[in-house]
Amino acid sequence: MEALVEHEPVDSRWSDALLVLIVQSQIALGRLDDARATIASGLRRTSLPPSLALVRLPGLAALVDLTSGELAEARSRAVRALTAADELGLVELNFGRAEPELVLAELCIEHGALDEAAERLERVMRISEVRRPQVEMRAHLAMAQLADARGSGPAADHLVERARSSQPHASPVVVAQIDVVAGRRAVRRGDLAEARSLHARLPAGAEADVLAARIALAAHDNHRALALLEPLVSAVSTTRARVEVGLLTALATRATDRLRAAQLLGDTLALTESAGFHHTVLAEGAALWDMLEEVPAHGRVSAHIDSLLAAADRAVPAVQVVRQDALIDPLSERELTVLRYLASRLDTSDIAGALYLSANTVRSHVKAIYRKLSVNSRGEAV
Repeated sequence: MEALVEHEPVDSRWSDALLVLIVQSQIALGRLDDARATIASGLRRTSLPPSLALVRLPGLAALVDLTSGELAEARSRAVRALTAADELGLVELNFGRAEPELVLAELCIEHGALDEAAERLERVMRISEVRRPQVEMRAHLAMAQLADARGSGPAADHLVERARSSQPHASPVVVAQIDVVAGRRAVRRGDLAEARSLHARLPAGAEADVLAARIALAAHDNHRALALLEPLVSAVSTTRARVEVGLLTALATRATDRLRAAQLLGDTLALTESAGFHHTVLAEGAALWDMLEEVPAHGRVSAHIDSLLAAADRAVPAVQVVRQDALIDPLSERELTVLRYLASRLDTSDIAGALYLSANTVRSHVKAIYRKLSVNSRGEAV
């Protein structure tokens, strides 16, 4: 398609659609700079219809910004695209609205506006029903993010598989996008065998190395995690990738050098504060939350850390499928729920209030959990 457009003037009513297809393909391939160049070239055409020049291409540009981690730019472009769509009188299910709605939905998840995210994703799904497979796939993955943010691990896993089933004839590139997300989900729920199986299917590259580092961290092999991450520190080029590698590098370093880990995390948090990341940081879980209090920071980064800690104080790890084959006396459903809350930063009184129990009842459940797991502390139980 690129060669056709570059070398052969396309004089057809479908030429505008070809431009959009090229950009969508470049985004799917991770060629974000090429996508930006194609959009810029397209916008220089004087013959573009207003719906393409003011809505469609800006919406795709917003998606490029979101994918690379330029969140403020993504929001600005998406809002402008939807405003233009309204001014042009485009109906609610017009194709051009899909990308900017999707961008704003994912930004809502990033910043904790989960109800608004759900509303926007509902609109995106209605648009994608008219055969927008790439949009449908990404919308399912965004809905998985939303489920995870709401604390429902099984629902998130189900939505990732919905994304997969929506693409029965997907190319290897699209399959790899889904496998990366599924691999992260497998690590989150402790299924390292599944995570390794998914990793083995990925093409060589930074995303495969990052997933391998996550698997190594979950297996407490910090040395291997660092060996995988250190070359990526200078190799990755997008803000989003630098944030992920920075957070994981800090986590992997903490076991051997807490001071260095805090410094590394501080550098990454300066980036997350300026770029506008929030949920991305919190999603790394309790081990990273504990590190936040050790970071030397001041000014806006200090306020950013305070905001993250406040959110962490209210966060409870997502529900996961738990196997208890090795326990002589399995935990009850209520004990499993209390154990999940023990993995948070909530104290006994807070847990009791959240579960509508008395503090004494929570203490009784905790004692039973310790006995059944043969442990003596909250940390050991978790």
